[in-house]
Order: sequence, then structure tokens, then C-alpha cells
Amino acid sequence: MEKCKFSKRLNIYLENEVTKAERVVIENHLKNCSICQKVLTELKEEKLLISDFLSEYKEQSISDSFKNKIIASTKNVHKRPTYLKRVVEFSIAVSLTLSFALGILISRAVLNENTEIAFSNESLASIEAIYAYIGE
Repeated sequence: MEKCKFSKRLNIYLENEVTKAERVVIENHLKNCSICQKVLTELKEEKLLISDFLSEYKEQSISDSFKNKIIASTKNVHKRPTYLKRVVEFSIAVSLTLSFALGILISRAVLNENTEIAFSNESLASIEAIYAYIGE
């Protein structure tokens, strides 16, 4: 099939989304271009088919009671926390608690080691002083 550079613009022309100057150019072109005339006819037919198809669905309506049930069901979903959310929250709380307790235990162990080392150094100094006194 032959193509024309104007055929790409025909859809927006049909939807009235072109400037006035562009509209005049396209309309003048349509007078002489059989390719664009055919494309425009096909686009009009497609638009008519689509509007007919959509009009069938516009006529159908949803009852108010059904709409209310849908709205109510979505509100209930947001109010109740899910099981997975509770598990995640519990896991985070346990992790933080264990980290805090482990930090306390480690800090006490480090402080006890430093205290024992300091005590050992003091004891060693006392023992050396006793040996020095005895040795004299």
C-alpha cells in the first residue's frame, strides 16, 4: 500500500486536535490525495465502530447496592492489618530487642575484661613491690 506523509496526521485532524493553519493544509491536501482520502474514510469507520461499541457499555449501569458493597469491602480491607504485616512488625521488634540485649552483654563483658586487666596490673605491681622489699 502506498503511503503519504499526511496520513500520519489524519487521526489528530479527525479529532480536531490540529491548529487552524494545519487544518487548512490537510483539507487542501485531501482534495487531491486519494491515499489520504481512503485512510480518513477508514479512520471515520473505526471511530464509528468504537463509539458504537462503547455506547453499549454506557447504557449498562451498576446498581447502588452493588456499588455500596464494593466500597464497603475496600474499606474493610484497609482497616484490618494482614497476617504478614503483623509477622514483619513482630520480627522487627524481636530483632531490635535482641540487638539491644546483645549490646549490653558485650559491653559488660568488655568492661569486666578491662577491670580484670587493671586488677591484674595492680596485683602485679604489689607483688613486685613485695619482692623488692624482701630482696632488699
